[in-house]
Amino acid sequence: MIIYQYKLKCSKVQQALLDEAIRTCQFLRNTALRYWMDHRNEKFNKYTLQELASENNFKSEHEFALKLNSQARQQAVLRTTNAILRFFKKQGKFPKFKKDVRSFTLTQTGWKLDNECNHLTLTDKLKIGKMKLVGKRNLHFYTKEQIKQIIIVKRADGYYALFCIDIERKEDIGYTGKNIGIDLGLENFLTDSDGKHIENPRFFKKSEVALKRLQKDVSRKKKGSSNRKKAKIKLQRKHLKVQRQREDFVVKTARQLYLSNDTVFLEDLSVTKMIQKNKFKSIRKSISTICWGKFKDWLKRYSEIFNKNLILVNPKNTSQLCSCCGLMVAKDLSVRVHSCSSCGFEAHRDHNAALNILKIGQGMPKFKPKERKSSNMELVSLC
Repeated sequence: MIIYQYKLKCSKVQQALLDEAIRTCQFLRNTALRYWMDHRNEKFNKYTLQELASENNFKSEHEFALKLNSQARQQAVLRTTNAILRFFKKQGKFPKFKKDVRSFTLTQTGWKLDNECNHLTLTDKLKIGKMKLVGKRNLHFYTKEQIKQIIIVKRADGYYALFCIDIERKEDIGYTGKNIGIDLGLENFLTDSDGKHIENPRFFKKSEVALKRLQKDVSRKKKGSSNRKKAKIKLQRKHLKVQRQREDFVVKTARQLYLSNDTVFLEDLSVTKMIQKNKFKSIRKSISTICWGKFKDWLKRYSEIFNKNLILVNPKNTSQLCSCCGLMVAKDLSVRVHSCSSCGFEAHRDHNAALNILKIGQGMPKFKPKERKSSNMELVSLC
């Protein structure tokens, strides 16, 4: 499944109605969670809360919820259900009440496209009406049955429509016969086994002064005032710009690796544990803003699109072992050059680690990416 993103060009009245739809979804999610918390001793499954979204529950009170499309109401309750089920399976924390929901989901009803596929019309009782779609992708090639979901998202710079289309994306770019090992780092974003470096762009650090200034502007404004809202929007837009810069960098880097290699050997880092265990605040901050996890996700995605291989390698001792003779050469993080006293091999620390990752990975069995199920959604760039 792939996702196409369009910006919605809408009037101020339509923006207010979209906000009302989002608030209704937030209300439904919190209502479903409250119901579950009050009836926790009863048996629970994924269908328990679906009745809460029916019209019978809102005829006597909360009639405003009936203005939202019925399937959108069901999707809102389904999100709460999924959060509860993840908690039972120990895959997530205890569900919390939401206070900043920014989206709602439509499935097969409540919307329609015009003949040119340039305008989206929402047909529920809120009467949001017709909105222009601004984007580069063309929806002419897909039928309405192939569009499984439309997610309306509110961001700092406007409203967006995400079309989830049931189709597999495959590209044939040919094979090069090359393999490469990748070591991730903070000094350089990555170093490969050929000795090439890709610099860490440090988008957040470059924007940190501006972000601090905008945050101060928000703090100085009176709570509830229109000036505070304007200052908050400026801050949100700056954060959104940094997020898009990082996303764009990660997507282009992951794609380029597969254009020139058949198999990528990557160290399997646990970013969450690295942040939790590190005692230095500056290093924790750098790790959390460098997007290693998102980079690995895009490598997995492109390995499926191009029908190539991604092998995850255990990173233990890859920077300590000598890639030439295999001797353990212990060194602190401050030592950036690997120098082996046994064989005399000398290289940058990250280059030595990338060579070790390549050697270890080549000794592991290779698996071609499995065919993805149609229910899975493609990662989407926010750029």
